[in-house]
Amino acid sequence: MKTYLKKHLIGFACLVMAVFGLYSCKLFGPKDPPKPQAQGIVVMVKDMFTKKPIPNATVKWSKSELSGSGSTDKDGIYRKDGMADGKYLVIGTANDYKLERAGKDMTVEVGAMTSETFELTPETLEITPKNVTFADGEKSKTVYFKNKHSESSITLSIEVPQKDDWVKISNPTLTIPAGSQKDITVTVDTKGRGFGSYNSTVTLNFTINGRPDNDVLNIYMNIANPQAPSISTDVPTGISQTSADVRCTVTNIGGSTVTDRGIYVSENSDPKASNSQKVSMGPGGIGSFVATAKGLKSGGKYFARGYSINSFGEGLGEVREFVTSVEPTPPTLAMNPVLDKDVSLTTAVVSATVTNNGGTNITESGFLVSNANPPTMSNGTKVPANADPNGKMSANLTGLTQGTNYFVQAYAINGLGANKSGLSNVETFKTQSPSTPAKLTTGAPTNITETSARIQANLTELGSSPIVQSGFCWSRQNAEPELKNSDKNELGGRLDTGQLLATISNLKKGSLYYIRAYVTNKDGQTYYGNVQTLFTKEQGLVAYYPFNGDASDISGNGNNAISTAQPSQDRFANEKSAYDLNTGIVQIQNQTVGRFVGDFTYSFQVKINSSTFKGSKKVLFAKGSDSDCSNGEYWSGFMVFTEPVSSTLNLFVNGADGKKDDVKLLNSSIMADEWHHVALSKTGKTIKVFLDGSYINQVDVTTSTVGFGRRYPGGTEGSLTISGFPYSSTNCQNPEKIIALMDNFRLYSYGLSDADVADLYQREK
Repeated sequence: MKTYLKKHLIGFACLVMAVFGLYSCKLFGPKDPPKPQAQGIVVMVKDMFTKKPIPNATVKWSKSELSGSGSTDKDGIYRKDGMADGKYLVIGTANDYKLERAGKDMTVEVGAMTSETFELTPETLEITPKNVTFADGEKSKTVYFKNKHSESSITLSIEVPQKDDWVKISNPTLTIPAGSQKDITVTVDTKGRGFGSYNSTVTLNFTINGRPDNDVLNIYMNIANPQAPSISTDVPTGISQTSADVRCTVTNIGGSTVTDRGIYVSENSDPKASNSQKVSMGPGGIGSFVATAKGLKSGGKYFARGYSINSFGEGLGEVREFVTSVEPTPPTLAMNPVLDKDVSLTTAVVSATVTNNGGTNITESGFLVSNANPPTMSNGTKVPANADPNGKMSANLTGLTQGTNYFVQAYAINGLGANKSGLSNVETFKTQSPSTPAKLTTGAPTNITETSARIQANLTELGSSPIVQSGFCWSRQNAEPELKNSDKNELGGRLDTGQLLATISNLKKGSLYYIRAYVTNKDGQTYYGNVQTLFTKEQGLVAYYPFNGDASDISGNGNNAISTAQPSQDRFANEKSAYDLNTGIVQIQNQTVGRFVGDFTYSFQVKINSSTFKGSKKVLFAKGSDSDCSNGEYWSGFMVFTEPVSSTLNLFVNGADGKKDDVKLLNSSIMADEWHHVALSKTGKTIKVFLDGSYINQVDVTTSTVGFGRRYPGGTEGSLTISGFPYSSTNCQNPEKIIALMDNFRLYSYGLSDADVADLYQREK
């Protein structure tokens, strides 16, 4: 009874004090703690047309370096509690449904659950390929349509924009049964269209179960300028939230040096300079490069293509489609090959590039080095890298063992942590061994024909390591041919000292080759002999001056020249392989060379500075007789010179028969400031003019007697002279020297045909 009264009195007291705001209390037992409020996101994923929930759909979310994912339950719902406040990018995907490309922003507030619904479109029509690219010369391709629905057929109607009459579809209307596949043929017509890239977005309208849907098919056609570069685009890799790597390959530089190359990246299905982010990699030659597009939108759909530009135009590669990631990814890296020059007995320099940081900052980078492949943290050594803001990283490896094989791999860690670090490709190298080199001597080629020759060498010392391979390497462009930049002939395996003999064939007629023997030992070291030159025979070739350090005629006819001009680089960057005509003249000693009554061909490689076409006339080369060249009445012969009035390269002929011609050959606008191959082929009284292997025009002369003839008793015949007149008289000197480089000067005793000139141009490329 007392306990009962006590309990009620306490309750009455609490009630009174609560009324007057003096006190709050619980009548029975201690006070319960407040329940925490939920904070996060609730995402529903359902079918756009049936409105039914999609179970096991994937939901991904990310904010800065935070990310996560999960699956929807049987009711199509994904719930994530305990998230920090802030804005998150969320995307919902499911098998057999189209991707919600850009995702949605969901803002999480303190003590609240944010809800969002994703309605996904069923992907009933599978298109292969989705983007159809026609390279230069391709006319037709097949596109496949697969009905992924298991019960209903698809009625498909294909609509080509009226303006794109160059695109034809073989079967624009077709029905595809459930689970079946049908194809169409897409053809393109290049007739009447200029060089360039063309794009058409073809609409695909289809109906399934009475429900209309649509998609698109992108058609790309490229009509390449044969003088423009060619390039291919690979499928993008290393895709993160905001960037992607695109590897491209320049397959042909075209008619001149590539001045720029890179990629275009755009949300437009036809990426080009006018509508894209341009990532330039600068000038370059044939080969691959990787360009990284940055600053992209997370979860965005993009199109990328490679480009390369020279003076003739732009070459474009295939268009590649990709989608950036919604959540951070591990970094991607590219390990550079370890060069022999960077390896010593106990040290090596290694380098790599972080091509993509995965969407978050790199916190650590370095190299894993081991004798095992692949190198790991447990079987090798971890070496920190010296890194710069552009992703370039390098390290000096020390304390290595002599003559040992090593494997090296770059690594990088971003905000995802060490468990999701990025790893590069593995490269290998071998430290040097104390050794003595093999010694060999390359002999002069023999039994030379238009397309073959007998070559020989003598191995005098094996060196400290056994020889496992021997042979010869040769090249037309590289004055010091090596295995990596030349054709080669392998003679076989183990070899002792003695003679190496081989016959090489499939050579090009009238062509200069650099050739030398090589041997490779079991340690992978290659040793080379001295370089010999080989010039294949060619009918009708009177003289050929490759200007490789001197002005010798290598045609076999002995028509050597004397040069006061200074050597220069040729178009392949070989030193002392051309002449700078601004510094002197090249004069052929045999005065009969260039004295033609009938047909002939002059062929040469030349780079004329544009300033040469201004000021006074300047002679490129000339041949004539009679010393008083200032008086046309007595002088007979010809000269090729720059004419400043018309800004052209001209030919002047003053025949022994008194007939004169002054004709234009080439405009400066198409040949100045770059290396070009020029050929002047005379047949009868017609001279055909060729530039870079192609026929440009022809000129007629009134005289068939070119480059000879004394006009008065006691007259003097002059020698064929490059960069001047063939006389010592002050009346016959250029007022100014021509500013030009000259290489590969050839003279034939007949007029080359169009096909002959095209072949000659290809031989000298």
